[in-house]
Amino acid sequence: LTWFGPSYVIHGLKSCNYQSTANLTDTSTTISSFLKDNSDSCETRIEERNVSFIFGVILMISGTIGVISGMLMSKFLRPKYPRIDPLICGVSLVLSVPLVTYGVISAKDDLIMAFVLICIGTTFLNMNWSISVDMSLYMIIPTRRATAEAIHLMATHALGEAGSPYIVGTISDAIIQDICPDESCSNLELAKYLALQRAMYLAFGLLFLGGVLFILAALWILPEKRAVDRYLEEELTKVAESEALKNGKSDQLRNFS
Repeated sequence: LTWFGPSYVIHGLKSCNYQSTANLTDTSTTISSFLKDNSDSCETRIEERNVSFIFGVILMISGTIGVISGMLMSKFLRPKYPRIDPLICGVSLVLSVPLVTYGVISAKDDLIMAFVLICIGTTFLNMNWSISVDMSLYMIIPTRRATAEAIHLMATHALGEAGSPYIVGTISDAIIQDICPDESCSNLELAKYLALQRAMYLAFGLLFLGGVLFILAALWILPEKRAVDRYLEEELTKVAESEALKNGKSDQLRNFS
């Protein structure tokens, strides 16, 4: 969304310049009706040059509020509800899906409302960041936490920022070739807008799946955390016994001397 969001909205605004019936070299009724059915309404209250700035401000605000609110919810609720962390992550992700999805779908029809929905939706989406990092630390024994966090961050960013724009872009290009062969549509901007919209459905589906998996993780997080706590207690006991043994031997040597 961060990568393609501004381009997607700009394609929608530019498509408003082409409200005539789409002329395609391929006069397939299915393709023509697909474009006509999605070219009825337009949002023109925001200029194209302001889209990237507004989008950036929205994501900055939602990211800040989301991360802080998620952290505070975890801090105050975890002592009373030990399973709350994965539930916060899962429920917030599931809630973000319909908000962001509808915001994206309605971008050409009512851009201001779309921005409001995307802001609220990405606020929910960002609630999991600090909590998921915290969970990956307190569920792993100290000697393995650095490795666990490295794997967590690598997987998150490799499959997220690094990989997803390429996948979404590839799907979008394939859809454009399907609905607008050789870019021969009279309303090419609308074709690009709709292609990106369809391609981003994959991200929304994975977002929902991630939320469900977080919720399921609540079944195992407490036993796993207790296992780590028991391990730490055993290790601390061993260290204390070792220190006591060393101190006892030192006392014996002093008494002997």
